Amino acid sequence: MPRVDPSVTPINIYPDARLFVSYTGSNAEKQSTRTWYLRVNLRKQQILKTTKVRYDPNDTSNETLARRRADKIYLEIKNKDLLEIPQKSVTLETLAKDFLKNARAGLKANSTGTPVSTIRTSKEVIYWDKKNYDYFKNVIDSYVLPFFTKSNYKAKDVSTYTDDDMVKWNEWKSDKKQQQRSYGFSPSTLAKHRGVLRHIFKSGVGKSSLTSVNQIPFIPVPSAQLKKRRRREVKSNEWDLLTYYARQKYGPASTIWQKYNVQFYWFIHFLDLSGVRPWTILKNAPKWDDIDSNALAEGKVLIRRSEKGKDYTAAADPYLANILNRMKRFQEREGITSKYLFVHPQDGYPKSTTRKGDPIANFRKQWETAMKHFEWNETGVEQSQRLSPYSIRHRYAGRRLHINKDITLFDLASIMGTSVRVLTEIYAHFDVEREYDSLMQGTRDAEMRVDVYKNDASVPSHSPMRNSDEHKEAWNNPNYEVEAPDG
Repeated sequence: MPRVDPSVTPINIYPDARLFVSYTGSNAEKQSTRTWYLRVNLRKQQILKTTKVRYDPNDTSNETLARRRADKIYLEIKNKDLLEIPQKSVTLETLAKDFLKNARAGLKANSTGTPVSTIRTSKEVIYWDKKNYDYFKNVIDSYVLPFFTKSNYKAKDVSTYTDDDMVKWNEWKSDKKQQQRSYGFSPSTLAKHRGVLRHIFKSGVGKSSLTSVNQIPFIPVPSAQLKKRRRREVKSNEWDLLTYYARQKYGPASTIWQKYNVQFYWFIHFLDLSGVRPWTILKNAPKWDDIDSNALAEGKVLIRRSEKGKDYTAAADPYLANILNRMKRFQEREGITSKYLFVHPQDGYPKSTTRKGDPIANFRKQWETAMKHFEWNETGVEQSQRLSPYSIRHRYAGRRLHINKDITLFDLASIMGTSVRVLTEIYAHFDVEREYDSLMQGTRDAEMRVDVYKNDASVPSHSPMRNSDEHKEAWNNPNYEVEAPDG
């Protein structure tokens, strides 16, 4: 704490403000630390600020410089007092932690009855429930606090942030993703991050030096650039390799590990034959009730889906009935009673809290294991050349667009739960040279690979030659299988 130097006469620069010299340390050290300070007496408090001008009795302009600095500080203090803005600087770290504190209080209040605690956006009212709170907390803990507590931002007042600071924040997040050997953020994710940060800034309006939302810096989000960001579709030879790999790796589904992972084989076929979006959360895991039973009885496979705020009916290849039949028989054999298609086959696996019949949230681990096996997604491979489960959805769209010549983009958009614009920018592409052979096939049936099972096995024993009698029988008969040899 600085001490007043009695050897220098204080200067009353305003009726409520005085300029004086103070020093730190011992009396012997005061010569090297003497600095001009400003004290302002407000209605409810006294403010002490340094001018950062060292006192020099041998410099005739020293006092003049101190007065100029003091005038600027005085006006800032008086303006804040007039607008009833806190005199102390408020950092983004403080705002973010206060925001989370209020969110926790809102979550607690809403858990006792009808939701009352909310935050508003330009499009909707967000009620504090566990899902919303967890998302905001994750973004703040992972991407807001780690960046805005760095040395050059630690003490920065919220009103002094610029558009350039926001650009640097996005760049830092991008670098962090690359260090994690992960894909970059999608524009939609960056837009959600922007929403979280804007809410934090807005929470400080009137409680800090921010007096209006117009003072909040612009937080950029790059355009979607769907064509550049799209994942490529799975090529025909890659599909054959992937399905053969899954079939061989998970064998007859006899061990608990195989019973769990064999469903990955059905999962990739489910995507390939239906074109639905790969689900990553339990909420979107498909259920048996999603399959239209009346249509199935007529040899048609229709799947009701609700994704990204859209309800639609996916039209799947008839051959999916074979896969669904095999999945149903698998669950009956294992004594599984569940409303979900893809389920955990045993209590306590792969986690101690897992219960038999619980839905499988996603097959991310199995997919990454397969990609590592084939070295298709190695470090350094551009995002547009990497494969993801979405690549199978692209394969479905490509097959519909380029083998079913009569289907329109509007029709395809309807059965895939997307828009014509997205289809045009992402799916309407085709490598004629690479797909020449499949383009020359006379029918879709001739192009599709089917499986043949032995008795009640969970994985197929072989795939018959395309267009052979056995191929046609397996295609048309969901219950087709062959006898296993004795012994």
